[in-house]
Order: sequence, then structure tokens, then C-alpha cells
Amino acid sequence: MSLSIGELAQRLRITTRTARYYDELGLLVPDRIDARTGYRAYGEAQLVRGMQIEQLKATGLSLEEIKCVLDTEGITPGLLRDRRRQIEELLAGHTAQLAAIDALLAGQHELAVPEIVVLPAQHVVVAHTTASHHELSRAIQRTIQRLGRSVRQKNGVRCRSFSARFPLDVDDTAIPIQVAGHLDERVTASTIQPAETQLKVELVGNVGLLPIAYDVVLTAVRERGLLPVGTAVEHYLDLGEVGRTEIAIPIQGCH
Repeated sequence: MSLSIGELAQRLRITTRTARYYDELGLLVPDRIDARTGYRAYGEAQLVRGMQIEQLKATGLSLEEIKCVLDTEGITPGLLRDRRRQIEELLAGHTAQLAAIDALLAGQHELAVPEIVVLPAQHVVVAHTTASHHELSRAIQRTIQRLGRSVRQKNGVRCRSFSARFPLDVDDTAIPIQVAGHLDERVTASTIQPAETQLKVELVGNVGLLPIAYDVVLTAVRERGLLPVGTAVEHYLDLGEVGRTEIAIPIQGCH
């Protein structure tokens, strides 16, 4: 079998310009080239290699990586696994971005702006724990899971939302944490959380922005001449993959 470059390109569903470029890269070299006319002739081996090239291109590998795969035995699984990890990371990032967009659109939320709110008294069930600064988020998450499960088992109801309180100034020592499950009605072991004035900002999406949200809230407290009570409050309005979290500082009022 002998194919011209045009015939090969047609078989592979590529352009002749692409086929020439493959030749320049040493990726798909003709079986022979006529020294006088420069005519490129391709055989069965080149047709098969061309099919392999297009197959690997569909994975997103670069042409250099494809050449490495085809010229080196045993390297394919490693490169393909690396490419798979790259795509998974890209998908995870884009999925999180889409979820954040959907959360903003569905809830019609404004972008984060500090505001003063007065929270009414409400029924809560409370659990206490401690954790280091680095384990704070995981400790809160575990306590929320235990508390929510306990309320369901004992009372047959679900907590409307959860919040966590801890000191504003945290260090490397054990941090005392109070986790509360918010309820619509009184149940066994519930208490009344008194009404409270807070300066808060609502964050939709990336929890990695929490440190910035704290900085915004604390700056707003100082700039407005407010007196913080001394605890930070994280109110988890939505515990989904991309949730809504209020960062708040209880305040006593103006100087």
C-alpha cells in the first residue's frame, strides 16, 4: 500500500498541512520521499501510527507527549494517568465555579457587604469541643455532624442551620468552641439563645475566602466605632458543596 500525503490526510481526517507539520516534528514520517520530486509516500505503518496519534490527541496530550508515548515503550500508562489527574483538577475547579455561580443566581445574593443585623431569640441545641487553630474547621465539621445526628435520633427533627462560636484571638493552645444547631421549635435539651446584634458578612462559595471575610468584618467593626463582644460566629446557612456562611462579630454598640 502506498498513499500520497493527500490520501493519508483524507484517511486520518486531517489537513495536508497538519500531515506536513507531523513530519517536521518527526511524529509521522513518510515511509519514503522521492529525492527528485519530494513526493511523500506513506504505507500501512504510517496509517496505523496516524490513527494512534489522533487517538492520543483526543486525550488532550501535547504532540510532544504523543511522540514520547509512541517512541517509548511502557510510558503510556504514566502519561495518561498524569493527564487524567490534570483533567480531574480542572473539572473540580470548574465544577466549584459553576456551583458558586448557581448559588449566587439561585439565591439572588449580593456580593459580600458588611451589615448590622439584630438576630431574634431562637431555640438551639448546643455542643462543646476544643481544637487547635489548624484543626478548627475539621473539629467544627465533626461536631456539627454529631450534633445533627443526635437531634434527629432523639427528637426526629432536623436542625435548620448550624453555627460555631469561638474566641476572636486564637493561638496554638486548645480553642474552646461552641457549636449550636438552630431549631424552629423547642425540643429535648434545647435552650433559648438570646437576641443578639451582630455585624456580619455573608460569603457564598469558596471557603478559602473566610480569612478575608474575617478581615473585612473586623475592619468594619473598627471603622464604625463598634464594640465587639469578643467571639467570632460562623453561621452555616447551607452545608452543601458550595455553601453560604455568615461571618459575624457580636457587638454591643457604638462608643
